[in-house]
Amino acid sequence: MILIADSGSTKCDWVLCDFLGNIKKEFLTIGFNPYFIDKNSIIDTLEESNLDNYKKKINHVFFYGAGCSSKENKNAIKIPLMQFFTNAKIKISHDLYAACFAMYKGKPNITCILGTGSNSCFYDGKEIYEHGPSLGFIMGDEASGNHFGKKIINPRSLKLIISQQDQSILIIISQTEKNQAKLIIRQLKIFGLKKKNIKTINIS
Repeated sequence: MILIADSGSTKCDWVLCDFLGNIKKEFLTIGFNPYFIDKNSIIDTLEESNLDNYKKKINHVFFYGAGCSSKENKNAIKIPLMQFFTNAKIKISHDLYAACFAMYKGKPNITCILGTGSNSCFYDGKEIYEHGPSLGFIMGDEASGNHFGKKIINPRSLKLIISQQDQSILIIISQTEKNQAKLIIRQLKIFGLKKKNIKTINIS
């Protein structure tokens, strides 16, 4: 059996198929980005998933993930997968390759990924060219959760939201984000949201 994984930072989609390409089962776990997850968390997640029921039957694992560019990052994912899928050969590649393979229809094309880790490249069917660096959540990540979050706290968006509906806004504040939260609350008040409708929850 062959297991193919497409992982972002938030979630990972897994497809189990036979050697003819027929899909037998689909799974969903949290994303395995080597920048944000460690070996033990990967193994714990896999053991708690339904993949645990099929791991002995899997012969090949093809994992395409965000952040899996360097050898070090690939090994950060490969080592725990080897420990879990003991009967399988493991291949780790960047998620841009998965997008290229999915988009390729016999002619060179420009392939793009939107979301966390937004990226783009030119693919000729064999190699990736003109691969621009991902700019991360500060300047890139178009269509990611962070991207839409910034749109919401944009002054024009806030004014539109507040003028159209008189609803409460809940702000969850971590210990490291108190100053940012104060700025957002101040912005909300400037654009007309009443103090009684701004609710906050502090988390450690």
